[in-house]
Amino acid sequence: VLHSGYMLSQGDVKPYWIWAYWIDPLQYGMTALCLCEFKADRYSGLADPNNPNSGTLGDYFLSTKKITTSEFRLWIGIVFNL
Repeated sequence: VLHSGYMLSQGDVKPYWIWAYWIDPLQYGMTALCLCEFKADRYSGLADPNNPNSGTLGDYFLSTKKITTSEFRLWIGIVFNL
């Protein structure tokens, strides 16, 4: 949910405000934009070069910001904002 210019992740929203998170079109658009950006090839390198099982830089960034890495949410964001 957009709050004073900051995007809140689902885990940061209070339970009694979660309905606003799910109906907010900005949330779907921002999630889709983040997924398009951080799932791109330029972020496909390993997050930790010393650990081959660490995942990609894009997935690491998305997980630190508590943004889902599900590609299904990307398509929901695209369809919802058409």
